[in-house]
Amino acid sequence: MGKCKAWWNIAANPDEIQNWGDVALAIGPYELQVPTKASTLEVDRGKYVDHWRRISDGQFRVTVSMWDVAIVLVDYKLPI
Repeated sequence: MGKCKAWWNIAANPDEIQNWGDVALAIGPYELQVPTKASTLEVDRGKYVDHWRRISDGQFRVTVSMWDVAIVLVDYKLPI
């Protein structure tokens, strides 16, 4: 699988972290840059929620990430 080049300069900063043993949620604002067909970068800002789970080595890993996208991407296909 190749690199995803859909977003650049992602910054996500949790305002709130909730923890229940081996599960946690991180909630906060994000900002990222999205390339446009005009070869420019458009800034998107919104909120995100990450679901974290503790795995067998004791580390927490993101299992689900949800983003509230503010900009509308017309005729844009993600390079998946």
